[in-house]
Amino acid sequence: MRWEKLFAQRVFFQDKALEELKRDHLFIDMHTHTKYSHDSNAKVSAVLKQAKKLGIGIAVTDHMQIQGAIEAHQRKVVPVIPGIEVAAKENKEVLLYFYDIKDLEDFFKKYVENKVVVHKYKHAKIRNSLTSLKCTTPMLELLKQADQYKCVKCIPHPFSYLFRNSHRLFSKKDGKMKYIDAIEVVNTSLSPKRNKKAARWATKQKKAFTAGSDAHTAKEIGKAMTAARAKNIRGFLDRIRDKQGILLGKEMSRQEAIKHILNIGMMKRRKLK
Repeated sequence: MRWEKLFAQRVFFQDKALEELKRDHLFIDMHTHTKYSHDSNAKVSAVLKQAKKLGIGIAVTDHMQIQGAIEAHQRKVVPVIPGIEVAAKENKEVLLYFYDIKDLEDFFKKYVENKVVVHKYKHAKIRNSLTSLKCTTPMLELLKQADQYKCVKCIPHPFSYLFRNSHRLFSKKDGKMKYIDAIEVVNTSLSPKRNKKAARWATKQKKAFTAGSDAHTAKEIGKAMTAARAKNIRGFLDRIRDKQGILLGKEMSRQEAIKHILNIGMMKRRKLK
């Protein structure tokens, strides 16, 4: 099946589709950030309030931190996937979705917590805006560590702007892709062109599709979601592994994307200086 046909069958951009699928599908925004990320000020309570308003669940995937996931899970307001967005030594990221909050905590304490460093770029004019956090573990080793747990491993925004794109790193024939379960093919902050590139690549790699808003503010929650016929988080993640997810979302306009990137840059400067 050509990637265009698969994309058309699995990705919807209409509100009507959302209402029809809600009858027997669980909806999750699979890429969200809270104040515990170095580039967000979104309170967990505000993120949960927005998700409840929309009638959806969320995956809390803060950068190199798990406090937001733990807090959201404990509040039991909406279904929550315990997750984390980890940047490896190469400064490329992977999203990890755990079936159990205890596994997320164990993974974090063993392999992330004491290995976080600040990554700074050489370009002086934009250095502060691009400064980020990463761990000292190479991506392949990090994936092997995550593979010890029951979790879904997903590549976010593989054709992103600037230095966040990661398709080249994962395209190397060094064994990384065999540990990957899914690829994010709808990210609200990216253009349709870049998301379609991700869908084409995911189809070529024979990986599952996911969608997430990559929200850094509460109002962005739910702009992109993954739906699956499931009653709980475990069933949902199983369906994703089986490539049964249906995606809903809408990308930002060019102007909105630029504003989004600038806002994230400003947040980084405040929180990492």
